[in-house]
Amino acid sequence: MYELEYNVGCSCMGLDGRVKIPAILNFIQDCNFRHLESIPKLMGYFHETNSGMYVSFREIVINRRPMLNEDIVMRTWGCGMRSMYGNRNTVIYDKDDNILVLSSEVGVFVDLSTGRPFRAPEDVADSIPIEEPLTTAYLQRKVTLPKVNPVFRDEVLVRKYHCDHYGHMNNAKYEEIAEEYLPDSFDIARVRMEYKKPAKRGDIIYVETFEDDEIFMVNLADKGGNSYAVIEFLGQRKEIEE
Repeated sequence: MYELEYNVGCSCMGLDGRVKIPAILNFIQDCNFRHLESIPKLMGYFHETNSGMYVSFREIVINRRPMLNEDIVMRTWGCGMRSMYGNRNTVIYDKDDNILVLSSEVGVFVDLSTGRPFRAPEDVADSIPIEEPLTTAYLQRKVTLPKVNPVFRDEVLVRKYHCDHYGHMNNAKYEEIAEEYLPDSFDIARVRMEYKKPAKRGDIIYVETFEDDEIFMVNLADKGGNSYAVIEFLGQRKEIEE
């Protein structure tokens, strides 16, 4: 298990005075990557073979969003490993060890020169410590689009500031784009994100939405309708004060 402490700053706050979901995703991503960096054999293999790990799926369950200036603790650990992909849990706690956010992720070994997944050698996969997974009930890994016509909302050009060191759009940016189309009255309790293919600088993302009272789904796709990412928000409508 890897642990990282953090004090929530003002750059993480949203319009409603709460920590933004993309900031929570960045907390989780930073903790996860530092955990990987703490495993010498794994990082050595990545550098030698120009490889890495992409997140293919993430689900977060929000009990409470951290507050401004709040001290939080993040703990992350591998909870399943195969030669091509691994499972991970990450939990954000307050200073009294109350759970604020739960996360379940699936990561895939990827050849960075081709963008294709591959099977890592057994000794490399075995270098990642494995612990028991969370017992929290998670939904299915696949985020399936409804069989109804979506509402086309927008076109988004992938710009330099969307991209990370892997040369494509950072995982948190997909959620940030998708959340822009949520009704202000929708209070997010859970987010599921399935990453299909990486969007790169200069690509155009076509935003489509599907919604009902408790679920709001966003398909971020290319011109041909092939998804870059599918994001599902679960929650409930709340009254907006005038």
